[in-house]
Amino acid sequence: MGRLTYPEMIAEVAEHIAEHDAHGYSQPNRAGDGTVETITLSDGTNVDVHGGDYDCSEMARMCAAAAGVLPWDYWDSYMWTGNEYDVLTSHGFVCMDFDWYDVQRGDILLVSGHTGIALGDGLQADAHGDEYGGIDGPNEGDQTGAEIEIRDLKWYWTYTFRYVGPERPEPKSVVVQLPGEPINGAGLWYRAHVEDFGWLEPVHDGQVAGTTGLERRMEALKITPPEGWELYAKVHVQDHGWLTYECIRRGESSGEGSSENDPLIGTVGESRRIEDIIIGVSKRPEGDTRKLRFCVHQQDYAENGGWKAWTEEGNASGTDGMAIRLEAIRIAIW
Repeated sequence: MGRLTYPEMIAEVAEHIAEHDAHGYSQPNRAGDGTVETITLSDGTNVDVHGGDYDCSEMARMCAAAAGVLPWDYWDSYMWTGNEYDVLTSHGFVCMDFDWYDVQRGDILLVSGHTGIALGDGLQADAHGDEYGGIDGPNEGDQTGAEIEIRDLKWYWTYTFRYVGPERPEPKSVVVQLPGEPINGAGLWYRAHVEDFGWLEPVHDGQVAGTTGLERRMEALKITPPEGWELYAKVHVQDHGWLTYECIRRGESSGEGSSENDPLIGTVGESRRIEDIIIGVSKRPEGDTRKLRFCVHQQDYAENGGWKAWTEEGNASGTDGMAIRLEAIRIAIW
């Protein structure tokens, strides 16, 4: 499948909000609960919506903002049915009289006091009332499944707003990960989860996992040690502090490259950076005197192109309490 157009993105975000009961209806709490939720669309694009509740106008605004045609922050494109015409027509939409037979997927629909999203095939998504039929139920989320819902397209709409602005640009070609040559063949595999790019390909024995020069945070790791080795890791994660992971060992299905069964070190889907890391050895093969070593690429680190010195097992590399992200890592045994 090709890249989604902006109207298609608007429709997919609307479907997600309507189908996930974490999002209910509230006018007083329409700006959300302060959290951010990342949605992966059908073409693999990641977009953000705010967590918590919506009213009809904020749902329509958030769908367009997540797609990238309105400013994302609440007050930067504040919208309600009274100013919806001005907000949308100043950001690439045209306003037309509603025609049930001409509605297209991703159109934004308006009638006095209410707005929704057309989904095509005779359907719409809209936020239209709390669990008691009012404007602010006592509980966050959709208790009835109908506070925000997908339903048959209604005839009562007055206007249709259709996006006709610039088309969505093709992504720039970016070389994400440059692993380089391994140091040896010890059989230590690992991979990084990176902001905007997700899980990168596994690397091994001192190769680079992650990115440099792209200003992207490393969010998680998976490590597959050689047979007979057992590791532990501690990572300092934004807003979470130190997290500890024990019993990191090679599983039966690991083979070459990291396994899906390897423990996840860090977080995925929370948009949080790893800031500091400790990797240690709990067990090694009898008589094996080699040590595990690692080095990290750190934001704003001026020396050696951003790479810190190699750190021996059991020690930390990075910072905590300084809001500085780690961007890449090399791990090896020698």
